[in-house]
Amino acid sequence: PKTPKPLISLSLIINLNKIMFKTALLAACAFAGSVQVLTDENFTQKVFEDPHSEAEAGWFVKFFAPWCPHCKKIAPIWEEFSIKYSDMVNVAEVNCSIYEDLCAEYNVRSWPMLLFFPAENPNNIQKFHGDRKVNQFVKFVEQHSDNRANV
Repeated sequence: PKTPKPLISLSLIINLNKIMFKTALLAACAFAGSVQVLTDENFTQKVFEDPHSEAEAGWFVKFFAPWCPHCKKIAPIWEEFSIKYSDMVNVAEVNCSIYEDLCAEYNVRSWPMLLFFPAENPNNIQKFHGDRKVNQFVKFVEQHSDNRANV
C-alpha cells in the first residue's frame, strides 16, 4: 500500500513557525518600548499639569502619521532614544491620523514633527531641527531644558 502524502510540507511548517516567531518578537519589542502614547484625553494633563511625571526635563513629543515614510524611518530611532533616556525626558508620540485636532493645535503640517515641552515652562515649546539621531535628541534636550543640572 502507498503511504499517503502529507497535506502540509515540512518546509511550510518551518516557514510558518519562523513567521510566528518574528511576529511574537516584534510584539514583545513593541510592548517593551517606553514611548508613551499621548491622546486628546491625556495630553494636557501629562504635558502641562504634571510635566515632571517620570523625568525631570519635560516632554519630547513626536507628532507623526503612521503611513509617512519619514515617520517609519525615525520610529526605531525614537524608540531607542526612549529606552535609553526615559529617565531624563518623557518621550512620547501623537498619531496625527487619529488626533488631527491636537496636531492642528500645535501647527503640525508635516511629519514627523518633534516638539520639546520643558518641564519648568511647557508653554516654551521648542521645535527640533537637525539630524534625527539619538545623540542629537540628547543634545537638544540638554540645550533646551530649564532644569539643566538634572540632565
